[in-house]
Amino acid sequence: MLVVFLIAVGAFVGLSQELGILAAAMSATFVVIFALFLFVASSQERAERWLARLLRFLPARAQEKGSQWASSFIAGLGALQSPWRIAAVLITSVVAWALESTMYFMVGVSFDLGEAFPIFMMVAAAANLAITLPSTSGGIGPFELLTKETLEFVGVRGGVAGAYAAALHALVLLPVVAAGLVFLWVINLSLGEALRRPAQPKLATATGRGSAADAGVGLEGEGSE
Repeated sequence: MLVVFLIAVGAFVGLSQELGILAAAMSATFVVIFALFLFVASSQERAERWLARLLRFLPARAQEKGSQWASSFIAGLGALQSPWRIAAVLITSVVAWALESTMYFMVGVSFDLGEAFPIFMMVAAAANLAITLPSTSGGIGPFELLTKETLEFVGVRGGVAGAYAAALHALVLLPVVAAGLVFLWVINLSLGEALRRPAQPKLATATGRGSAADAGVGLEGEGSE
């Protein structure tokens, strides 16, 4: 959907060289991935046969894990067999990105940028497509760069565009970070503990204690008999 936003607005206001490359690369990627999804959804059995052929070149342990992950993924793509579900996903996506573009627009109004709403749709598309590529945590850097470059392309001064990009990204990230800290506080887990202790070992330990307790109960039952 972001690619559609970028190309649609770019058709009227133009695209810089960087945005043109981004739009072309992401469009090609989207077409390939969407075609792959449709191929998998059209026949899950056929997809699993192809998957088995590809996984046979991996070590046995990797084959097992890869097969489990891919089977779950293929089963999830079964939703693409329903046109109504696809339509619901597309409509929800349009609404979600339109709301985010509205936030970008409101921040732009506070900076008195004087640009129309479609420009901020293009900014939202460029910035969020940029952070889909491997980058820093939170997309810090690519987000600001593409936001600034897009606004400069439509005539906003570099200093103002840079300040807008920094403020915008802070407004996007800080509420999410704050919400995460609140949830950690609610479950009584410190940030250090969350970083040091993964959930899986804790579950395994709990399971182990449960098994030992069950075994103890079983032994007591046998003794009483």
